[in-house]
Amino acid sequence: MPGTRLSQSEKNLIKDWNNRKHRYDMLGSVTISGAGGLRGIRSLTLNCDRPITAICGASGVGKSTLLELCALAFRAKGAPSPDNVATAFDKQFVTVANEAPFNNFAVTWHYVGDHQSVVFDGANRTTSTDRPERPVIFISMSRMAPIRHQPAQVAQIRNHPPGTETPLEKGLLKQLQDILGKPYQSAHWQDLTDTRLTMCETTERYSGFNMSSAEENLIEVFRQIHLAPTSALFIIEDIDAGLHPTTCDRLARHLVNICNTRSFQIILSTRSPEFIDALPRSFRTLIEFDGRDHYVDDAVSMREILPKISAMTPTDLLVFCEDEVAEAIIQQTVDGDTRRRMKIVKGGAQSSLAQFAYSNYRTDWGYKILIVWDGDVRDAEVTKWLRSLNMTEEEQLALSRVQLPGPEPPERWLIDQLVDHDGADLLARELGEGVREVKMMLNALAATAEHHNIFYELANRARLDQTRVMDSVVRATMNLPHRPLDQLTEQIQRVAAGESQIAIGQISRDAS
Repeated sequence: MPGTRLSQSEKNLIKDWNNRKHRYDMLGSVTISGAGGLRGIRSLTLNCDRPITAICGASGVGKSTLLELCALAFRAKGAPSPDNVATAFDKQFVTVANEAPFNNFAVTWHYVGDHQSVVFDGANRTTSTDRPERPVIFISMSRMAPIRHQPAQVAQIRNHPPGTETPLEKGLLKQLQDILGKPYQSAHWQDLTDTRLTMCETTERYSGFNMSSAEENLIEVFRQIHLAPTSALFIIEDIDAGLHPTTCDRLARHLVNICNTRSFQIILSTRSPEFIDALPRSFRTLIEFDGRDHYVDDAVSMREILPKISAMTPTDLLVFCEDEVAEAIIQQTVDGDTRRRMKIVKGGAQSSLAQFAYSNYRTDWGYKILIVWDGDVRDAEVTKWLRSLNMTEEEQLALSRVQLPGPEPPERWLIDQLVDHDGADLLARELGEGVREVKMMLNALAATAEHHNIFYELANRARLDQTRVMDSVVRATMNLPHRPLDQLTEQIQRVAAGESQIAIGQISRDAS
């Protein structure tokens, strides 16, 4: 689950990691230092002491550089000693004639296990000691070329008979079905001399030539998982490349299970809010770069992450109200910044708002919570609804709660305000009507017995859309000389700023 309320699988994964029952040394951190730096990074430490490390941040902050260094933290099983990390480094970090060479830096790998640390001196390309052995699998989702875009491989496949098929194991196939939402009967691959062809079967059989790039790449990830030994280090660059948001969410959850059952350590980069949000908060790392220095933050909230990886303004205020009328009043009364940060949830029955708000609070997504009850709701009713939830006093204070103005339903209160305070001219300008006609409409509406029909009747009389009419009435009421909605505006703004506002349902002394 998002945040700190973990699923059982997530709890087991973290527990096993903390018990240090690993076949190999695990990577605890990687540090870049030195005046010359490496690809512009002069001082940065990435914490990897966890089963899954999800690195996020804007383009160019160094995510790929860190992943490549993580992949260099271990040597292959049976590799000769002394350890020749320089050759592997120079294959990954290539410079050409007109580029400054990478030679004034150091990389330090710290391990969880028997090895303490290894320092790689970039000036002379030597290490302080041999790196530990461990299987490492590096996959770059964004750099994989689809098989149909590789002419040499296409020619080889066309000129050779089908090879032996290796099927994906059933457990992984079932997870692949859930992630991509496809009824796979099988997934397998054929190894040829210099290439590989992926095949799948759903309602019909098809090859990698007829897959989307995202499907082909994801099946390759699962093929590597199928082949990888227990306790391998998996490094995946841009794991969300080409994937739909809902697919990213499911992929993140299944990776937790895979990591748990196979004792993998996974270090990856992503720009998908959905993928990051599906992981425990303790698995997230945000990297930022201000043009000179790099900054690393662990266990970051989605509110901190979203502005760095998305054009969206993060939602941090959940407002629960009864219906569209209350929603229109709330939206019109706040400023643009608060409106962009706010999500309004219409709960229907007044008695359900507290339950909806409390349920969302308990998900621990970190939102500020505000309940806005209609003006005709009584304090005793709210107190009864809140008490039925058996909340702690801390939880009571976390649910801010206010009321719309007036002792009556909001539809009727808005019309009465315009009638009683000569608001016909303001509404006339909003509707593009004459003042006399609007006065006649308001007087007729004030006499309407059923308040739920007020905006329907006004829209019919004005020959306008009902939503436009409702917004016009709210704006006209806001602009009355006595400013009847200013108090509500102030209450919402205070909640958005992090203050608790409790104007109704005072069920404990601390909440009064």
